[in-house]
Parts: sequence; structure tokens; C-alpha cells
Amino acid sequence: MTGEAPREPSGRSGRWPRYLRPGPGELQDEHLDRDGLPLPVEGETDPVAEAARQRRRDRRSRRRWIRLGVFVAAVSIWSSVHRAGGGVDSPEPLPAEAQYEPIWSDAAHEGLIAAVRKATGDTQVLHFRAYGLDEATIRTPPAEASDLAAVWLWDGSVLEEWSASAAGDDQPFDLASVDPDVLVTLDEKAREMSDGRISDSRISIAAPAYDGDDWIQLHLDEVDHGAVVLFADRDGVVAGELVNKDWRDD
Repeated sequence: MTGEAPREPSGRSGRWPRYLRPGPGELQDEHLDRDGLPLPVEGETDPVAEAARQRRRDRRSRRRWIRLGVFVAAVSIWSSVHRAGGGVDSPEPLPAEAQYEPIWSDAAHEGLIAAVRKATGDTQVLHFRAYGLDEATIRTPPAEASDLAAVWLWDGSVLEEWSASAAGDDQPFDLASVDPDVLVTLDEKAREMSDGRISDSRISIAAPAYDGDDWIQLHLDEVDHGAVVLFADRDGVVAGELVNKDWRDD
């Protein structure tokens, strides 16, 4: 040891590269997230990026519910099979209808139309479904093709936005063009065709997206799991019907 500072070895072998620290004005901050969207800036909101993130969150949520639904269905099927011979347990009866009331009415329809016009500015919808005078759902067209269609719940007096779903191939139609009397007549026809105790009924309306599609579908459930389904045009002319036996007939 001589007290002299050690000499650097000659050549480049074994030496780490040296980098100069950039000055304050030369720093480039990371500005994109893992999806390629701008990171939020404190105190600012990017509506485009936030809408894209919300759509991703919605898609992930829907996928989780779909997977859960598939799992529950699989468990239900497995649990219904018993004994080595594969016999199936009798399903639990559905609750019986307490009393008959029309599935829809002029007053209910006028109230819903007024609520939809107030909420959206018009009466265009993609889908309408009624379960009774105080329960219905509608889907309204999205503002942009890339947006989701809003799903609304109607309780007979209040219209509330509930969720959203992809519009798909659904075509808009004017809710005001629906005739409540046609819906009531179809429901009564299905009841006449039923030979069991009635549980409930529901009616769906959607503009045909393809040739051969029907405007209206009426579905009536019986206590013992029989069903009557009617397919009709918007005037109520029945184009097809399906009558399912209840489990006691097997």
C-alpha cells in the first residue's frame, strides 16, 4: 500500500457503463397505463379514458356473472341427478298466481311513455318487457354505436336506470306504437290454452332484426312447470306457439 489512489484498469472490460442524470427539464414521466390509456392527472379527469375504463370494468363484471351463472347451472343439474340410474328429482312447484290482473293496460302504457320521454327526450326503445301493471323493463338506444344500451326499471310510477347492456342487432322502435289491447288479448289467449294452474306471465316486444323474427313473445308459466309460449306480429296475429307439458305428465 503506497497511499496512492488505485489506478483504473486499462481497457473497457469489466467496467459498468456510466449514465448522466438528466436535468429537471429533461425528465419524461410515464403517462400511459398498461392498457395504453393516459394515466389520470391529479385534479383533472379525462372523460374518454374514464369511459373506456368503465367499459372494461363492465365487461369484466359481466364475465364474472356469466361464469357464476354457468357454475350454478352445472351444480343444479348435478344435484338434480340421483341414484345410479340417473333419475331426476321432481322440481319444486312455482308459486301460484294470487289473482288475475291484465298484463298491461292503457293507463300503465301512458304512464311509462311519459316517463321514458321525460328521461330520454323521446320514446324510442330497443326492447320492452312487461310482467304486470307495476313491473316492466325497457332498453333504450345508446347515444353512440360504441356505447351500451341503458336498461330501465318501471314500478308503475317511477322509471329508474338500472344497468346497461350491448345493443347488439336490436333495432329501435317507438314505444308509443305498441297497442296495450293486443298484449292483453295475447295473454288471455295463452291462458285459454293452458290446462294447469297459472303461476305468472310476461310479454316481450322487440323489432325483428332478421326475416322470420317475431315482434311479440308471450310466455306463460304454470305452477307445475308447464308453459305456453306465443309468437306474434305487432298486431297480435299468432305466427307460432309452443306448449310445454308440466313434469307431472312425464
